[in-house]
Amino acid sequence: MLEVPTETINIEMRDDVGEDRHHHLVSNCIKHTLKKYGVKSGDVSVLLTDNEKIRELNNKFRGVNTATDVLTFPGPDYLKDILGDIVISIPYAEFQCRCRGNTLESELAFLSVHGALHLLGYNDETEEERFLMLGKMNEVIEELNLPTDSTWHTYYEISEN
Repeated sequence: MLEVPTETINIEMRDDVGEDRHHHLVSNCIKHTLKKYGVKSGDVSVLLTDNEKIRELNNKFRGVNTATDVLTFPGPDYLKDILGDIVISIPYAEFQCRCRGNTLESELAFLSVHGALHLLGYNDETEEERFLMLGKMNEVIEELNLPTDSTWHTYYEISEN
């Protein structure tokens, strides 16, 4: 995988689920995405967590009482050095990689890039926005020498089993 210089974008990793082996991958994907789209410096906090915690956050901040794969909270406009927060559910990522037949590393790369693009202001609420965002995600993923996926999306039906 392509290494991204780390000099000015700081990633603070927190981990509720003991997945520290993925910290480098997640951090590298976020840094590469931000740099590709013009961010030269700033701070991002990343939390790797479980379905219950991400469900609580989704409910509290979006009014959606379900687990999801990734949540993004952009930083305030007046504080340019705080780019925002990204929360990724490891069990949800594991569920999605089983659905797709890919690896957890590949799924975490997509979720990391997806979250970073949200920090940059990209959305995927409409089909047009989703198509644009997916194209950008695959550009970054390809630059990182990871497998692309032209049909990547969030699976909204998750089994807790």
